Amino acid sequence: MQDNANKSQPGDQATFFERINYYFGKMMLVRDFKAEQSYHNEKRWLTNRLGFGWGTLCGLEVQVKEKSELSVIVQPGLALDNYGHEIWITEEQSLNLEKLVPEKEAAASPPESPTEYYLTVMYFECKVEPSPIPIEDCGKFDQDCEHNRIREHFKFQVHLQPIEKPEPAAIKDANECLIDAYRLLKNPAVRITESCSTRNECDEIPLARIYYDEKGELTVDNANYRQMAFNTNMLFDYIDALKEEVWKFHETRYDRRRSIPILAQTVRGIDFQDGKLATIDQINDAHFVRAAFDGKSVWFTDCNSSELMRIDQDDPLHNPGYRPCPEKPAESNGNNWGIAFDGKYMWVTHHESASANGDDGAITGINVCDTGDKQQLSIKGLKSNPKEIVYDGEFLWISHTCQDGSPSELSHYLSRVNPRDCSFESYELELDNLDPQSSDPGIKAMTFDGQFIWGVYDTPNMTGLIGFKKNENGEPDVGRPIFSGHNRPGDLAFDGSHLWIAHEDGLTRIDIQHPGDNIKTNDTTDTYTALCCDGDYIWAAEPSNRVLNQVNRMNAKETGDVQISLQRTGYAISKMIFDGRFLWVAAHEENNNVKKGIIHRVLV
Repeated sequence: MQDNANKSQPGDQATFFERINYYFGKMMLVRDFKAEQSYHNEKRWLTNRLGFGWGTLCGLEVQVKEKSELSVIVQPGLALDNYGHEIWITEEQSLNLEKLVPEKEAAASPPESPTEYYLTVMYFECKVEPSPIPIEDCGKFDQDCEHNRIREHFKFQVHLQPIEKPEPAAIKDANECLIDAYRLLKNPAVRITESCSTRNECDEIPLARIYYDEKGELTVDNANYRQMAFNTNMLFDYIDALKEEVWKFHETRYDRRRSIPILAQTVRGIDFQDGKLATIDQINDAHFVRAAFDGKSVWFTDCNSSELMRIDQDDPLHNPGYRPCPEKPAESNGNNWGIAFDGKYMWVTHHESASANGDDGAITGINVCDTGDKQQLSIKGLKSNPKEIVYDGEFLWISHTCQDGSPSELSHYLSRVNPRDCSFESYELELDNLDPQSSDPGIKAMTFDGQFIWGVYDTPNMTGLIGFKKNENGEPDVGRPIFSGHNRPGDLAFDGSHLWIAHEDGLTRIDIQHPGDNIKTNDTTDTYTALCCDGDYIWAAEPSNRVLNQVNRMNAKETGDVQISLQRTGYAISKMIFDGRFLWVAAHEENNNVKKGIIHRVLV
């Protein structure tokens, strides 16, 4: 009798599904029980590969194993391979990288530095629980051995070169024309009505890129090499976040000013170099210090003015426009410093807002969304001198340095503001060993890493770093200060796994998992004042040489491959941000007693 049950071997393609029909007196054979298992497994694997795709669904974070060379730890998690098999790891796995490299790829031991390792995981079945079974051999009975279970397991592999991932199929319409993201979002049925993908072999799933540097230390990149699978909720959140950006990409694709730089040279006040760098410098008496992006426009604060500079992301070539910051504090001139966007309001700190009692700091929120709600919010009564501000997805966090009593007595505070009801609380910070020679004591810059708010400040001969997060009672848990070993910090940035500090003698990268043990430094005699991550690289501003340097996130050394000259004199850079396509640089210069604010837009 022909066996039409769905086969379970990878690569075999069944023409239909059929399940066992049970009835009284039915004789069950081995093939029937195998067919029963195959029916349920193949249906589940089919749904997995067509519904979720393949890659990591959750967990499986790769970490460096402490005090052990060339060893990593893989945390528990779940992944799907491109056949639909579930790879379910329930316990922490300790791996030695050298032992997992195939013989044909084996490197020298110890490996030459620098070396890159590429860690993968794949589905693996093994038989367990051996049991004796009786057999007949020419009328004689004997015993053999068979296994009682088939364990759905996994195995790790390490390669010295990245494995090739399958190229995604091109999306075409009925006329065989490629469809861009704008048209796909407008009509996703074109993609859904394509034929179903056939079965694939059980390939390896890329997990992490691991870098072995010149000092014999490991660094793990869990993001850029990893193959990800998304559940439905995550996918829709991702689509909603990208939809507005995709619409703008579509509009600017046909904006000829983006592709013909010569047109930019006809606009007064614009210096456009090689189609990469646009500079706006006809802004007298301005001193730009901080910047933020709201999804459509880039906003800059001017510490010499109560107004904000707002520039459209897609069209910076027209004359930029100032937007007044309303409801200025009564006790100050309303000049601005920090700026942060909460998804609806652009919040600005007024760093010179102060009064005798030290509790008249103020911030202003400007509604940048067309919602019909109140267009401005003003929150007063904060601690004096609000300066740096960052948003963590729920609260605004603001740093203050106040005079309590005599001018020589300074206190440092952190305010947590709820932007929905404008309520706030303030907490005093113990910033020990502050540098008495610092012209601006207190928190110099802040950033958010998804869990902690981090602040960097000056100490004598080194940089102080402090982290805090909201605890169960809603109050900040302040961690102990961490000293990075370099002084005069200029900026702080987070690249997805590490913190970076710019200071007067180079760059410092800090592993936030082990901040006291794993510090990598790029020591130079150059002063760095601003940092930004574009997702692949760190960009570091070096105003003394009037350049932007592209720095490799993995080895903390300047690549030298990309260095953008800004061609200025008497120059200072305060801040950089990345909006998804461009770097924006807030700067100022002074020549012949003439002060000018400068804004650069860099295509990276």
